[in-house]
Amino acid sequence: MAFLRKRIQVDADPLKVRSMLTPAYLLDQLRRWPSASTYWVGYSGGIDSSVLLTLFAEIRPLLPHSIVKAIHVHHGLHDHADQWTAHCSSYSGQLEIPLVIIKVDARHAPGESPEEKARNCRYEAFASIIKPKDALVLAQHQDDQAETFLLQLFRGAGLRGLSAMPLRTSFQDGCLMRPLLGVTREDIMKVGLEKDISWVEDPSNQDTRMDRNLVRREILPIIQQRWPTLSAVIARSAQHVAEAEQLLEEAIEEHYEKTLKGSCLDVDRLIRLGPALQRAIVRRWIRCLGYRLPSTKMIERICGEGLSAAEDRNPNIAWAQGQIRRYRGRLYLHPPRPEIPKVTSVPIASTTRLIQLEQNGRLVLHETFGDGIDLMDWHAHKISVRYRQGGEKIKIKGRAGHQDLRKLFQEAGVPPWVRKTMPIIYLDEKLAAVGDLWIDEAFSAAAKNTQGLKPERQDP
Repeated sequence: MAFLRKRIQVDADPLKVRSMLTPAYLLDQLRRWPSASTYWVGYSGGIDSSVLLTLFAEIRPLLPHSIVKAIHVHHGLHDHADQWTAHCSSYSGQLEIPLVIIKVDARHAPGESPEEKARNCRYEAFASIIKPKDALVLAQHQDDQAETFLLQLFRGAGLRGLSAMPLRTSFQDGCLMRPLLGVTREDIMKVGLEKDISWVEDPSNQDTRMDRNLVRREILPIIQQRWPTLSAVIARSAQHVAEAEQLLEEAIEEHYEKTLKGSCLDVDRLIRLGPALQRAIVRRWIRCLGYRLPSTKMIERICGEGLSAAEDRNPNIAWAQGQIRRYRGRLYLHPPRPEIPKVTSVPIASTTRLIQLEQNGRLVLHETFGDGIDLMDWHAHKISVRYRQGGEKIKIKGRAGHQDLRKLFQEAGVPPWVRKTMPIIYLDEKLAAVGDLWIDEAFSAAAKNTQGLKPERQDP
């Protein structure tokens, strides 16, 4: 286990080495924000999180209305990961802090960043336990902030990226805190010396093929020879950028609200704005809908092709996480959609209440009265799901004659790409329902005032 645990070694006399990082400092940081029901300390077993957990153990009596727990994510990437977990369990036990261990599969796919995959898995694990009024507390510090700033700078990030990591932000239904952003790695190491803390050392931290390790071990040390206080200066710049980004967001709020139509953007209103404001609104829209921002080049394509296309054109601008299309003067954003399988018919059992659609989400059937497909008809006929072939018609209650689906889709403003994926329910060989949009009068529970099954379409 010697390779697994490491103690801080310095040349200075331990009694002369003092850090600004004390239990009082941590307590002061926490008291700046509303207290949490539970403080979940992210505990990897490394020196940073080990010191943070130790300090929490010391201030725990001063948090009478809060519980302190630790969470350790087992990534399954290293041969000694089980031993690291055992170390974390042992040390948290010594501190009498409950530890939750979550195992994840953080193996990355070809072409995927291993750092990003591990980070995403870690935060998904954190998200699975955070409840309302809980706080996730991470041990990221001033040097981590400097590294993040430089990495974002090297990637050509905008204000949001260069603002780096906030001290406190919302996370799930609770919040995420980084109370050590004002202290350096050296401060943390000094506390480890004073308290004789053992920790685990991940050998991958030495691998300079990873961007962050390269910045930490080779780039920052060279710059700090000339500018020793660089980490503090960068942290201050990141704070300035964060404030500027907040002011910008507030400034575009009015324009964004006027441009937003439901979950879409109004093309005419966007066109009236300047290019910089157009890009800012598009970025905000993408973030608000929960998508990861595409590259600057892709944003320029959206504001170019998406806004300049003729009225009879429906441009499709896609990246790994999303697709933006234009229809009837609006921009739509949705996940990438694979081609729908070209199946003639998928049989459905009458007992089914959940219809899984291959690569196309699902239909949920809710039992109700006076709405949906008549329940007796549902049980009396052979049920199948199909997709449009062309020429389909439906009789809608309250309207004369049968309506062509193509015209109904146009009338309802259903975008062309949605029409192609709209599941159609047939009873025997007769069209009974078009997704969750229309029910044929012949099978309508509303028309018969009977018990029915109302379809609800859920996207992938």
